[in-house]
Amino acid sequence: MYFFMSILVLFMTLTGLFCHGSSKEEKTLLTKTKELRHWEERLRRRERDLQKKPQEDASLPTIYAIMPTHTRHVQKAELTRLAQTFLHVKNFHWILVEDSDSQTDLVTKFLATCGIKHTHLNIKTPEDYQLKETDPNWLKPRGVEQRNVGLQWLRENLDVGRDKGVVYFADDDNTYSLQLFDEVALW
Repeated sequence: MYFFMSILVLFMTLTGLFCHGSSKEEKTLLTKTKELRHWEERLRRRERDLQKKPQEDASLPTIYAIMPTHTRHVQKAELTRLAQTFLHVKNFHWILVEDSDSQTDLVTKFLATCGIKHTHLNIKTPEDYQLKETDPNWLKPRGVEQRNVGLQWLRENLDVGRDKGVVYFADDDNTYSLQLFDEVALW
């Protein structure tokens, strides 16, 4: 891809040298060339980032992180922060379970581009277990339905004799050290 982009820039530059167009055309060509170089650099950076991602290690168990999430203003920022950590963990599978009747576009699109092996599920918390605005956060359990759906997915999709792994219950408003996942993988 980089080679193709370089040839295109060279062609555009040579074409511009042999054409006696107006200065407006030359400025447009220069602008397009700069834009092309910008995208080339972004592509090179992306390729380097993908090469840095840890490879799967058959000697280590897969860490299945079951994480409830719910719609709020900072949801995408929180998930982005977590994804930046999870990208550095070997054998990681993110089971993200939304507290909603259906999967939201925001989370679906985010997961499609985050670069992490994942499973996207959803289940709405029953009305009786939802906190009211005036309730203290300890009054009712949170994320229980979502964690149970994550566990159900594991039971239905993994082979106990073949798939070795560790289940970790994570929260989308926490921050995690990579050292934690190194220790979890040793269990």
